[in-house]
Parts: sequence; structure tokens; C-alpha cells
Amino acid sequence: MWRSAFALVLALVAGCYGDTGIKLTVSPDHASMFGQTDVTITGDLASLGDVDYFAIAGVQVINARWTPSSVTVTVQGAPRPGRYDIVIRGNRGKTIQHNLFTYDPAVAGVPPTWMAFGASFTQGTESNGIDPHTQIYGVSGQIANAAGVFLGLPLFNPQVTPPLQPTDFYSDCTQIPGTGAGATTLTTVTSSPDTGYADLRLGRLDWTLKNRNVAVGGAKVNDILNGCNGVIALLAHIVNDPDIDYSDVLSQETTSMIDRVVALDPDIGFTTDLLGNDIDAAVVQPDDLAPELITPIENVAPLLQTMMQRLGRLHGQYFIANMPSLTFVPHVVALRQQLVAEGKDTSAFDAKAAAIDAVTEQYNQALHDAMAPYPNLHVVDFKQYVADVKGGVTVGGEALTVAHFGGLISLDDLHLTDTGYALYAQKFIDAINAVEHTAIPPIDVEAVHAQDKLAPGKLRAAGYRCVPAAM
Repeated sequence: MWRSAFALVLALVAGCYGDTGIKLTVSPDHASMFGQTDVTITGDLASLGDVDYFAIAGVQVINARWTPSSVTVTVQGAPRPGRYDIVIRGNRGKTIQHNLFTYDPAVAGVPPTWMAFGASFTQGTESNGIDPHTQIYGVSGQIANAAGVFLGLPLFNPQVTPPLQPTDFYSDCTQIPGTGAGATTLTTVTSSPDTGYADLRLGRLDWTLKNRNVAVGGAKVNDILNGCNGVIALLAHIVNDPDIDYSDVLSQETTSMIDRVVALDPDIGFTTDLLGNDIDAAVVQPDDLAPELITPIENVAPLLQTMMQRLGRLHGQYFIANMPSLTFVPHVVALRQQLVAEGKDTSAFDAKAAAIDAVTEQYNQALHDAMAPYPNLHVVDFKQYVADVKGGVTVGGEALTVAHFGGLISLDDLHLTDTGYALYAQKFIDAINAVEHTAIPPIDVEAVHAQDKLAPGKLRAAGYRCVPAAM
């Protein structure tokens, strides 16, 4: 009698929790927790009608490409490994297929919970724009992909801030006037067509995804610690709380990036550009250097002390980049060359460059001093990365440089290319492996370079005359 009752209970449970709806097959049937890979699902999908919900492991898929009997989607990853359900709901039916897809464990020994914070490098900016490609192939995406961990990339609608393209430049590599994204593009795309009010959910491919890369382009140290303001706050809301009311889209964040990191308390956290926006205004002005625009070190140092104290109390390991001197960027080189070509004295310009270099060293020392008391905080040497590649580097048999259109710096002459980010990401992987005693495999930089549309050979073949000559 007991066995019969138990069998009945098992049958009822199976009835409640068994597969329902049309049968599905999936290929491939697994992915890393990082996600961002294509999966094809086959079945009588047409019978479901118009689909309004499609999730694997409770995370919505993106970029669905439908046929009557199959759909290819991009999966976004999952915070934990394991076997997961596929759920598809349409206006004529719903299917739930249990344990049909697997998210693989991270690389052996790698702790599962990661988080990234910072500014545009960490967010995934390239060529003065952000789109899913630049986020996936940015430094953060390549770090997480190599480790096989979930970073919850808050992928932008590609129309919000589209990156510059080679076609935005004349054959002499000067930019065509009127090209590139601006505030008008951003506000147009994030305005509801029904109400005309701002709807920042439109700025993300999947606004429901709980992201773990909370970095925001343009953020300074104070913004990262205390919350972003103004236009930077608008970007921050798209990244971290896109369902905010339209009347608050420019309001200061009430939860800062560091607040979010403390709340999750990840096993590993990293930032690739903590100090950049407090310095870079000095090197991007159109006609001259402007060291006076650098945030004074006496303002930055106490903020770093507070930030590192908060991170130092957490259980995880944190990997934080220092800063190279930004006087190496192509714009600065071009400004000085112009003075020389015009026969003008470069003494004042060189003095300003030296002042920027000196303050950058002060920033790096302040960062070192702030991190020193906490054994879970580790410097990643961005300064050394630039020193390593500044004289040129060969990838895939092609010589790459930091010159304009040289293959390492993208079309805005400030952020990196896919290949430049891959090389930089390796610095973080090396540091993480050394601290965690893990074996995260090296990034296949040559494979990244092979598909990099800003590779000099591809630009040269397209007729851009300023591309450095092949070696």
C-alpha cells in the first residue's frame, strides 16, 4: 500500500513538472556561463504563434532569427552552471522543456561570481560608441569569456550610440563632418513612440537582464563611488536601472557602482579604467593640451581612500588598473607635429605634456597608497601595457601600432580596437591566474585580430591612405 501511494505521488509530481507543449531539439545544447553564442532550436514553432517570451535558464534570449521549424538565438549566459529549462510562449501556445540546455562550469578553480565597474573601457566603448559587438569584444567581455563566467553584459541597442565606422572617414583618414553618434541619437532612440517620453528600456536589447558589468562611459572616480550625474547619469540609468521613471532620467544615481559591488560582494571584481576620465580631458581638446582640466589630485586621493576601504572589507579579490600617461595618444602626437610643421616653438606644449605625465604619476601613487593596506586589492599594470605596445606589436603576422589607424587604437584615437582590448584583457587574466592560482587559458589574440574590421590590412585594402605601411 505504501509503495502504491508513493508511486502515485511520483506520478503527480511528474505531471506537474514534466515537459509541456511542443518538443524541441537544441544545437549546440550547452554554452559557457558567459553566453553570447548562437544556439539553434528546432520544433513546430509556428504552432506557438507570435512569441512574446523566450528564455533559457530564466534569462531571455536575444537576436532571434525565425523559420517555420527553427529559430537561431543568442544566449546571454547564466550566473550558475547546470542544466536549465527552455521556455517559449506565444499567443497560441507555450512550451516548457526541462533540462534541455546546459551552462558549463567556469574554468577549473575559477570562482563563479564576477563583477566589473568603471568607465568606458570597462563598459566596452570603441570608436566613440557602444554596441553589442564592442561590449562583447571589449576588455571586460574578453576577460569574462576567457574565464567562462557570467558578467551580465547590459547590451546596448545598437542605434543608441553607434560607433564610428571606416566609412565615416575620407580616404586620407580625416573624419567626414556630421558623422558619429551624439546626444540627439541617444534621446531619439530612447523616446517612447507612444508617449514621446523617455523610456530607457529602449536603450538595451534586454532591459530585464540583471547585469554584473555596471561600468558607465564618462564616469569619474567620484561618480563611481557616489553615483553619476547629468548626461552621465542618463547612461548610468540605461546600464543599471533602465526602468526608471521618465522624469528621473537625468537625476543622480541613488545607488552607485561601488554600492552595487558591495551589495553583490562578488568573488572577483575588476575595473580597467578607474582613473581615466579624471585625466583624459587634458588630451582631447581640439587645439592644445589642457592639464588644468585634470581633476586635482587632492580631490581624487581621498575618494580613492574611501573606495579602497570599502572594497578591502569584502571577501573577493579585486583587480584595478593604474593609468598610462595619455600623452601617447594619436591626437597629442598630431598636435605636436602640427606645431613642428608650422615652424612654431614646442616648448610650451612639451611643458604641458610633462605636467600631464607628472599628475598621472601622482594618480598612480595615490591609487597604490589607497590599495596598499588591503591584501585583496591588486594593481593591474595598464601603464606597462601601453609601454609594451607603444613601439609596435605583431599579431597574426601584421605589425600594429598606436598610431591613427594603426590597429591598436580605434577610430576615436582613444579607446582600443578589438585586438587592442584582447591584448589588454590578457594582462588581467595573467594577474587573476597569479592571485587565484587558476589556469584561465590565454586569449586567442590572433583569432580576435582575424575578425577585427579595424586591422590595418583591411583598412589599407579599403583605400585608406594614412594607414601605416605594412612591415
